[in-house]
Amino acid sequence: PWVAQNNMPSPPPILEQVRLGSCPDIDALVAALSPGLPMLLRLRETPQDPHWHAEGDVHLHTGMVLESLYQDLKERPVSPDQRLELVLGALLHDIAKPFTTRPMEIQEKIRIAALGHEAKGRSYLVPRMLSWGLPYSSLQSILGLVGDHLYPKQLVKKNKGPEEWYKIARRVDLEL
Repeated sequence: PWVAQNNMPSPPPILEQVRLGSCPDIDALVAALSPGLPMLLRLRETPQDPHWHAEGDVHLHTGMVLESLYQDLKERPVSPDQRLELVLGALLHDIAKPFTTRPMEIQEKIRIAALGHEAKGRSYLVPRMLSWGLPYSSLQSILGLVGDHLYPKQLVKKNKGPEEWYKIARRVDLEL
């Protein structure tokens, strides 16, 4: 378990439970973490483009991502710290969509887009997560997962070479 250092507060209790193997659903995580991350409460009211996300809003999408991650973790266990980093990365990957989601014209059709939500999400999280007293390496990993979660898809879509993969490897644990 973590120990608060330098007068930093202890992380919310649910984080230690996740770290040790608990699989709380999105509603439990939102209830526990929204006092420090109020944007979590707005995920339910944030629509997504039905072309990519037929499930509807960001809250439902995030819940499905968490459920899928929990299934993956049964088949491929990771260290407790990596587990927490993955769960928080999944929970928070679209945290800034309430800030950035808007209708826009794409290829002559009105679509729902959230341009730049990854970087804005990382920026939103930094001061708030610092107050949790997590180890710096975990903070860095979570922020990398949030801020760069679309980058691997773009590397594949655009058939980028190794130099681009090296760039992301310096920012994110590629194993995660």
